[in-house]
Amino acid sequence: MDARDFFDKVSILEAVDNLSSMSELDVEEFELANEANEGSKLKLRTSRWIHPDNELKTISSVKNTFKAVHNYLEHVYAKEANNLQDEDVQKGIKSIITLATEAADKIDKYSKLFNEKKSIKQTKEFRDLIDFYHNKILKKFEEVIQEEESWREELAIKEDVADIQRRGLKDLESVTRDRDYELFFINKEDGSLFYNKNLIRHIRLVADFDQLISTLSGDDPLLKIKIIQDRQYQMKANNLKNFIKKDLDKWINNAGKYRDDQFIFILYKAITALFLAANPHNLLMNTTGKSSISYFNDFKFFLRESLNNVDYQYIINNYQNDIDVFYKHTLTLLNNICYYIYVNELDKSYQLAFFVRIIQKNELKHSKSARSSISFWNEILDNHEMLYNELKKYPSGPLFKMLDILYDTKQNDFDPYLQDDNPSQAFIIHVYNKKVKLLVSPCPTAQKLINKANIIPEFTGFMRSIIERGERVLIINFQDRTSWKEFTRSFTIEEYQKNAELTNNLYVVTIPKHTDFYLQSDNYIKVSDAEDFKKNLINQIDGKEDCGFCFPKKFNLIDILDYVNYCVEMIHKVFFDKKEILSRKNRLDFIELFYQFLISKMLKISKADYIIFSAKDTIDIPSTSSAAFYSFIKLFKGDLEWNDMEKEAVISSIFLPALLIRERAVDIRYLNREISMLSLISSKMEIDKDNTIKYFT
Repeated sequence: MDARDFFDKVSILEAVDNLSSMSELDVEEFELANEANEGSKLKLRTSRWIHPDNELKTISSVKNTFKAVHNYLEHVYAKEANNLQDEDVQKGIKSIITLATEAADKIDKYSKLFNEKKSIKQTKEFRDLIDFYHNKILKKFEEVIQEEESWREELAIKEDVADIQRRGLKDLESVTRDRDYELFFINKEDGSLFYNKNLIRHIRLVADFDQLISTLSGDDPLLKIKIIQDRQYQMKANNLKNFIKKDLDKWINNAGKYRDDQFIFILYKAITALFLAANPHNLLMNTTGKSSISYFNDFKFFLRESLNNVDYQYIINNYQNDIDVFYKHTLTLLNNICYYIYVNELDKSYQLAFFVRIIQKNELKHSKSARSSISFWNEILDNHEMLYNELKKYPSGPLFKMLDILYDTKQNDFDPYLQDDNPSQAFIIHVYNKKVKLLVSPCPTAQKLINKANIIPEFTGFMRSIIERGERVLIINFQDRTSWKEFTRSFTIEEYQKNAELTNNLYVVTIPKHTDFYLQSDNYIKVSDAEDFKKNLINQIDGKEDCGFCFPKKFNLIDILDYVNYCVEMIHKVFFDKKEILSRKNRLDFIELFYQFLISKMLKISKADYIIFSAKDTIDIPSTSSAAFYSFIKLFKGDLEWNDMEKEAVISSIFLPALLIRERAVDIRYLNREISMLSLISSKMEIDKDNTIKYFT
C-alpha cells in the first residue's frame, strides 16, 4: 500500500520526522534562525518544517503534519482495523501520538517565537487528531501497552538531566542524524552515562513507529547490508591470506614446535579464523551456519589478544638480543598483518552496485558531457539526494544501531576498528615526484572514558612495519581538539608521534573541521570584510592548539606561516578577485580551499609515503575529505575530465562508508563544503587553467 494514496500534503514518513524535530525544538537555534543572515539558518538545516522567513508557512507546516498523522490513523481504522489488535501496531500508534503531544507542548512553550497567539493545542488539526485517537482508536485496543521496561529504569539511575543538556546526547535528532553516536560507548569521567531515560524513551518510540510503517514502503534495502558486508570480509580475508602467504608458510612450518606456548596458540586461532573467513563456502549465501563476517570478527578478536599478549611485548623489547628466530618471524608476521589492515585496497564494484540499486539507477555511466568536473559535482549531489530520499522510506539505520547498543549488556569501548569501521586505501596520488597512498582511517584509539584514550595495537603494529620498510606516514587529524568530545583522542594521537622510535616515520597534523571559525558561525558569522577574515584565518594557524590546530614540533612553524600568508593572498587574488567583502559562502569556500593547500604543504614537508585522513570515524569527514583532496590534486594537474574508473572511486569513497557502516547517507554538511570548493576550482580552471595552475606550482 502506497502511503501517498491517503496522506495530505505531508507524508507519514516526513510527518514523524517533523514531529521528532518539533518535540526536541531548541529555542536558541530558532532564535538564531530569525537573524538576518544565512549562517544562522544553517543551524536549522535538519528541520524542514521550520521556515524562519515565513511564520505563516511554519504554522501551516505544523498543522499539515498533524493532519497527515490524522489521515494515516483514519486509513488504519477504516481499512486495516484488524491490525489494531496487534501489540506492535498499538505501540506504533501510541508512539506517534506521544510525539505529537510532546511536539504541541514544546511549540506552545515557544509560541512567542512564531508570533502565534493561538495555542497549537487549540487548533482544529490537533484537536481532530487527538479526538479521533481517543474516541475511535483507543476503543479498538484490547490491551494496554506495557510501561517502560525495567532495563531502561536501570540505565537512568545515575543520570543528571542538566548535565546531559549541557554536555552530551540530549535529543533524538542527534541520534537519528547519527551525531555524537560515540557517546553511547564512552562514559563520563566518573563512569556514568552520557544518555538518560528520556532519550531512550524517544528512541524506542520512534523505532516502534518506524517498524510499523516500514511495510508501506516495500522491501528495506538495508536488510541486504549484512550480505554485502559478509562478502566484503570474505574478500578482505582472502586478500590478507595471500598478502602474508610467504611469511605465513615460514611461520606455520615451525609453529607446531611451539604449540604449548599460549601466545603462539592464540595467534594460531587468529590464523585459523582468517582462513575460515576467506573460504567462500562460508558466505551467508552459501551457509546456514557461521559466516565469513563472524569468522573475520573472530580473527580480529584473537589478533587483538595476540597483540596485547605480554610475550608479544617481550619479543618487541628484546628483539635485538639473543631471541629465538621463530619469534622474530612471528613479529614480522604480525606487523605485516597490521600493515595490510591499513593499506588494504578492495574491489568495491559489488558494494557500488548495491549503492546504485538503492538510488534506482541502472548504471553510473553517463554521456560524454558528464565527464566534465562541473557535471560530475552535480552528479554527486544528485546521487546524495536520491539516496537520502530513498532511505527516508525505511526505518532509520542509526536508530536501530543505537537500540542494539542499549540492549548489549557487554557494551564495548569506542573502538571503531573493532566496530566494523576499518581503515583502507582510498586513492593513489602522484605528487612531489613520488607515489603517495591516500588512506582513510578512524582515529586509531580505543576509548572508554571521555578523558582517557589508548592507541590500538593494530596501529602500533602498522607503524612497526612502516619503520621496517623505511617509509613515512602523515596523519591529517580532522578532529576538533578544542571540543571536550574530541580533545582526548586528538591529544593521544598527537603525543604518540613523539615516541623516539617514530621520530622519522610518523607526522600528525591536526586541522579541525568543526570549530566556529571553520563553520563561520557565532562570532565569525558577520565578519565579511576580506582583510579581517584573512587576518582571522592566519591567526588560526598562528594560534595553533588554542585554535584547534597542531603541527609536529619537527616542522618549522615560521616557514609554515610564511606559506600561509602567501597562500591566503593568492587564494584571495586568483579565486575571489580581491573582493573587499566576502559572503559567508565565499568564506567557507576560501577556508576549504586553503585547507587543501595546507594539507599539500604538510605532505611536501613530511615527504610521506602514506597520508591518512582521520577523524573519530571514516564515515563523514575522512570519506569526503579524501575524495576532495584526490580531486584537488587531479584538477591542479590540469586534468578536468573524469573517466568512469575515477568517478567510481570518488563516489565509492564518499558514499559507501556511511551506507555500509551506519546505514545512512553521508552527512550533507561536509559533502556540500567539498563540492562547493571543487566547483569553485573547476569554474576557474575552465576560464583560465594555465594562469590558475601557475600560481600554486
